[in-house]
Amino acid sequence: MIRRENRENRENREGREAEVTRGRAEPMHSVCRRPGKVVRVAALCLLIAGSGCVVNPVTGWPEVTLMSTDREVELGRRGAEKVRSEMGLVETGRLAEYLESVGSKVASHSPRTDVEYHFAVVDDPEANAFALPGGWIYVSRGLLAITNSEDELAGVIGHEIGHVAARHAAQRQTTATGIGILALPALVLGAALGTGGELLGSPLLLLGSGALATYSRAQERQADEVGQTMAAEAGYDPSAMSRFLATLEAATHLEGEASSGTSFFDSHPSTPERVEDTRRFAAELSWTPVRGFAPDRRAFLGELDGMLVGPDPADGVFDGSRFVHPGLGFSVRFPPTWEGVNTPRAAIAVAPEHDAQITLDVASRSNDLREVVVGNLHELDEDIGIDVVESGPIEIGGRAAYRAQVVTGSGDDAVPLEITWISFRGSVFRLVGVAHQSVFEERRPAIRAAAESFRALSESGLPAISEQRLRVATARSGETLSALCGRTANAWGIEETAVANALPQADPLAGGALVKVAVWEPYQPPPELR
Repeated sequence: MIRRENRENRENREGREAEVTRGRAEPMHSVCRRPGKVVRVAALCLLIAGSGCVVNPVTGWPEVTLMSTDREVELGRRGAEKVRSEMGLVETGRLAEYLESVGSKVASHSPRTDVEYHFAVVDDPEANAFALPGGWIYVSRGLLAITNSEDELAGVIGHEIGHVAARHAAQRQTTATGIGILALPALVLGAALGTGGELLGSPLLLLGSGALATYSRAQERQADEVGQTMAAEAGYDPSAMSRFLATLEAATHLEGEASSGTSFFDSHPSTPERVEDTRRFAAELSWTPVRGFAPDRRAFLGELDGMLVGPDPADGVFDGSRFVHPGLGFSVRFPPTWEGVNTPRAAIAVAPEHDAQITLDVASRSNDLREVVVGNLHELDEDIGIDVVESGPIEIGGRAAYRAQVVTGSGDDAVPLEITWISFRGSVFRLVGVAHQSVFEERRPAIRAAAESFRALSESGLPAISEQRLRVATARSGETLSALCGRTANAWGIEETAVANALPQADPLAGGALVKVAVWEPYQPPPELR
């Protein structure tokens, strides 16, 4: 009897949850026409501690929420600080001002007016756009590179504003109550960022990434429609969204497995169905064209001309075995035969036999070397358990440093590590060398030499570095895309160029047609390193 009652209770509960979930995913008016569901939603408002019913700005209907507007804005503000510090923004120059202008124009037609909207270009080569709770909207330079008009950009911005206006972050939090109320703020923000936990550094995000990594199909559809409506009201062509999604679909196919980063493709799936849905919805909207900030293709591409595409050398590059970071002003020489790779969080070198690895990162923005070392060792001991074999202060290039050899595990499972902390320009850098215990003594000289090679670029010199910039080429009459790519020394392949410009690959180009290309140019270091 007890087992039967528990099963019945579970089935009833699952039924109620399914109804609430469906009510959230469907247009609210279709839910609220059914009195039984209205009663259940109202009852749920009373039963969930700390929750409330609010009127959704997009649907105009009440819904259950566990997140107040103030809390939503606070989460967004905290996330925005992380985006700036961890991902980086293009904060100065014409491009940032242009995005702000277009974004503000679209946002002036948002159905939600209780938040202030902010717009920024993320320093990310991947095609990426996302919204944080409370009104922070981001578009990456990688996404701008495949956008072909201000109307398309307005549609993308409108889509992200749509997520904020419809309070989709708050809806995700409410849906995720089963994961745990205390974890929800981190989960919602992590889902919005699409980071899997890295940006906020919270283990709670890892717990929630699977449950809340993406918006639902209904939320995406709703954001498309809200965004297209806002764009149309601002005087932009609402059908431009379907054209952009078609380009995005082609870019997704082209990119395939090549990208290892988080991108707009991950959380905003572009499908032929979605392209058709946005095309059909645009046909239902009436709109009057209003002159934009870049009213034609020439003016729009002029806003993008000179934009960095691909990785930013300021974030670090490998020059052979030497790793150079112009942004932070240092260089390190890794072992010459080791394979190096630069990631957003660390530079890594791996031994040819894959039995040892060196990782270099920023341990802390604090310049208190002793405090950072003590804190790091304490964290390591709590996380994996370590024994400190030897440790002590040293100097590297005339700078205060500290070295510790530690061991985690025991017996045949013991793993030795040598960690070096270096104080440099108000931060503490950390180089960690790890190797299989059978080869650790053999690898240690190479690990130590890498740490001791740490130098300021002003002392070691900046090598010749190139970067890719977006430039606008003018086609000659009858010229093929292949010929144009060769003539301009385009760093993009023909297919990539065709996708970025929404052009067919084989057709001859019209004389005077403007085509985006990527050109290798000398990297311009900051003035203090020139």
